[in-house]
Amino acid sequence: MNFSHRIFWAFCLLSLLSGCVGRLPVTEPIAPADREQALAPLSFFLKQGQCDWIDLDLEFSWQAYGSKESYSATMQAGTPALLRLAVVDPLGQPQVLFVANGTRFSLADKRTAEGVEGLLSSKYVQQFVPASVLKEDVFYWLSGRTRTCSLQDVRIYRDHNSSRLWYQFEDTHGLSHWLELAQHHLMRHILLGADGTFYLDVQYSDYAEIEGRCVWPSSVKIAGDHLPAELVLTVKKIYGTQPKDKQIFHFDMPTHFTAHVVE
Repeated sequence: MNFSHRIFWAFCLLSLLSGCVGRLPVTEPIAPADREQALAPLSFFLKQGQCDWIDLDLEFSWQAYGSKESYSATMQAGTPALLRLAVVDPLGQPQVLFVANGTRFSLADKRTAEGVEGLLSSKYVQQFVPASVLKEDVFYWLSGRTRTCSLQDVRIYRDHNSSRLWYQFEDTHGLSHWLELAQHHLMRHILLGADGTFYLDVQYSDYAEIEGRCVWPSSVKIAGDHLPAELVLTVKKIYGTQPKDKQIFHFDMPTHFTAHVVE
């Protein structure tokens, strides 16, 4: 697999990679009398101010089969599924660029003068992104938030080992979400299939407050049963949360590139 494909694989949302996937902790349901108090942290979490745009520098690395690779990149992202990622060289010059506008994507590798472009719903994309991960949820997975969660439908469990609470609910596609919170922040989000498949197991840490408006995780560790490596995103610098021109999520492939179109 060439570098371009690996970058796409790593970032199309978390086009995420995985290796060692965790398992659900041993838990037991809380007592009905404790439900109201136990719901308070989740209710606070859901009501917190949310970023709907981010501009930052990061380092991403993945590890699989005994090897590890790390790259520097810039990222701009916005709700619900706007994403622009540029892998940069030591001088800050873009070498590999991936952009997605919610419907289409473009991936271009400057070093090989090659590119891939087409629909996000294409079979090509589905090779790398679990079908269970909706493009409308990309920004929420990146930011340590959740888009769909009804308090009245949540089941609450207590971890036997840590006494922390886990909040479980099902989405409209029948997939099970498990959330672990600490100090009103999301620490872990597991997406589980009815057959027990761990589609995603994402761990968040080191949240930073941005402009007094919202928080963003400084470290995101991503794994999944169908993903052949483990991906870690480490934020280096956050520039802000003010929306920019959506034109940055559109890319015209240079005429001298060899472009592969997938639909």
